[in-house]
Amino acid sequence: MHLVDRPKRMYPLGLLFGLGFDTAATIGMFITAGTASFQVSWALALALPVLFTAGMCLFATLDGAFMARLYGWAAQHTGRNFRYNVVITALSVAAALLIANVGFS
Repeated sequence: MHLVDRPKRMYPLGLLFGLGFDTAATIGMFITAGTASFQVSWALALALPVLFTAGMCLFATLDGAFMARLYGWAAQHTGRNFRYNVVITALSVAAALLIANVGFS
């Protein structure tokens, strides 16, 4: 935790997470399976996972900037900070319950 004390040091770590996990790998596997039946160049087959990863990086960056600004706004007053934390926690619980309900239906 002491190594990441500035945003510019967090960027390479986030980029590795975005490139290394199952989202881009899953799309790559779908395209690899799809190219078994169609003769498509590898450059074309890899374009979708690269674009997907770029989109994920873009929206994660926008989300981080938005949340940093929102949390800075909430931290200006003690009461506002408490209400913000309660609302965000309630929304997280509601989203988790909704996803669990849809997943088990």
